[in-house]
Amino acid sequence: MPDLLHEYWYDEEEATGAFGPVGAHADRQRAALNPKALLLFSLRAASFNQAMQASYERLGYGAYVPVEGVPDHFYTEAERAEQEAYLRVRPSSPGLAGMTVNERLFTLGLMDEWDRAAFARDREAMLDLMRRCAVDRPEDTVDTVLATPSIYGYALTGETGWRDLLRALVDHAELGPALPLLNEWAAVALLCELGREKVTWTEFRHQLVSQMDASRIATGDRARLSAAIRKRFRSALG
Repeated sequence: MPDLLHEYWYDEEEATGAFGPVGAHADRQRAALNPKALLLFSLRAASFNQAMQASYERLGYGAYVPVEGVPDHFYTEAERAEQEAYLRVRPSSPGLAGMTVNERLFTLGLMDEWDRAAFARDREAMLDLMRRCAVDRPEDTVDTVLATPSIYGYALTGETGWRDLLRALVDHAELGPALPLLNEWAAVALLCELGREKVTWTEFRHQLVSQMDASRIATGDRARLSAAIRKRFRSALG
């Protein structure tokens, strides 16, 4: 059954909200009437009543009561095709302007869906999520993640994800003194991989030293980076 992407926008100054399927007309109307409205959440639904009930749940309104005598409208394949065509050319949403991809996913409540799609290597689902986040050139983002999923924390059991992540970690050697700070996230993600694969510190340290040697990381940076990662390593593996 086809479903459509819906969005809820809220204008704080006017204290008004608007909810409905994404479309060119809705975007133009909002830009004209509520140009300062911000996007609060998005969801998919297969019918009007289903969408309204889901939005009521998100807003804490309880149960949605359909209008008596008005049949539910179930969306058609033609409506979905029209919306998907618009999403491919839709300008970036002002409510998401300046946000990173992760910030958009978090704001729209899509982070869990993205994680599931990335672990499943479901390119179409990932593209759909990027379009829902109004990401420019979603194919570039998705294909980058799928080319090296372990670097982004999506390695599967049996993959050498931690080694790939380690290489990415030390590839920033040219950043010099800023290296340890800029790789705080990478170090934590790396240790999540280590925790799943039960890699020993000896094996990891061998790989770490080899990669740092190959990247010619300065002695001072090397010591700080190694100490920070070892602390996280011990914490991750107990």
